[in-house]
Amino acid sequence: MRKWITIVGGTLVALGALTFLVILPSQVIKGNNSAMSETPADRGLTFEEFTLTSRTDDISLAGWWIPAKDPKGIFLFIHGANGSKEGPYLESLNLYRDMVQAGYTVVAPDLRNHGTSGRSASGSLMFGLEEKDDVLAVIDMITERAPELPLYAGGVSMGGGTLVHTLAEETPIRAALLWDPLLDAASSSAGGVKAMLDLPDIFIGPVIWSAQNFFGLPSESAIELGKTLTTPILLIQDEEDPVTLAKFSQELADENDNVRMIVMPTPELPNALLTENGGWATHGAAYELYPTEFVDHLTTFLENH
Repeated sequence: MRKWITIVGGTLVALGALTFLVILPSQVIKGNNSAMSETPADRGLTFEEFTLTSRTDDISLAGWWIPAKDPKGIFLFIHGANGSKEGPYLESLNLYRDMVQAGYTVVAPDLRNHGTSGRSASGSLMFGLEEKDDVLAVIDMITERAPELPLYAGGVSMGGGTLVHTLAEETPIRAALLWDPLLDAASSSAGGVKAMLDLPDIFIGPVIWSAQNFFGLPSESAIELGKTLTTPILLIQDEEDPVTLAKFSQELADENDNVRMIVMPTPELPNALLTENGGWATHGAAYELYPTEFVDHLTTFLENH
C-alpha cells in the first residue's frame, strides 16, 4: 500500500511540475494567430488590406488602411497580446469608425504571431522587444505613402509596451496614446494567467519564474525606457485593471513630464461588460465603458499636438 501511495504521490508531483514549470510557462509567451470574423466594412468603412515585411527579417505583416476624407492626420493603432487588428474584445472596429469620423486615417496592422501576419521562428511574444520592428516597418510605409500628414500612434496592453519600445527609436510620431500599457511583463503575465485560469497566487509564481528562466519572458521593465521618452503621451488607464496594473502607469506618469495620465473609473457593479469579461475585468475596457469620453480625450490630445 505504501508503495502505491509513493507512486501516486510521485506521479502527481511530476504532473504538477510539468504543468506549472513547462506547459503553462510555454503558453504564457506563445503568440496565437487568428482569422478575421469582421472587417472595417462591417462598420461602413472603406478600407484596403496591405502587406509588407518587418524591418529586420522576412516576416510578412498584414494590416488595414482605413482612410478618412480630407484627413487631418494618421492614427496608427497597435493591438495587444494575442489580439489582432480586428480587436473583437476591445470593440476596435468601433474605435476605428470613431477616429475616421473625427478626421483621422486609421492604420491597423497585425504584429508578428498575431492575426493574419506571419510567425517568427520562435512564435513567441517578446512584449515589444521584437514587435517594435514590425511597427517601424509600418511607419516606413506610412511615411512613404502619406509624408505630408502628421503621424500619431496608439497601443493597448502589449501594444502599448511595444509602442514604448518604438518611441525609443527615431520616428516621426508626434504624439501617442498608451492605453492600459504593458510596462512590466512578469506582472502582466501573472495577471493574464490569473484572469484565464483563476489559479491561487502560490501556483502563479512558479509559472512566471519558469517563463522567465526557460522560455524567454522578458525580465526587464519597460517603465525605465518609458521614463526617457520625449514624445507627448496620453496614458489612459483603467482604474482597477488586474492585468496591467495602474501602479506601473502611475510611476511612469510621475517620472516623465511628457506623460499625461487619465484614470477611467471602474463602474458600479453589477455591470454587464465586466461580468462578460470575467477575470479580465476592466483590462482594455475604457473605450467600451466610456466611448464618448475616450474618443474626446484622445482627439483633443492629438489636436493639441
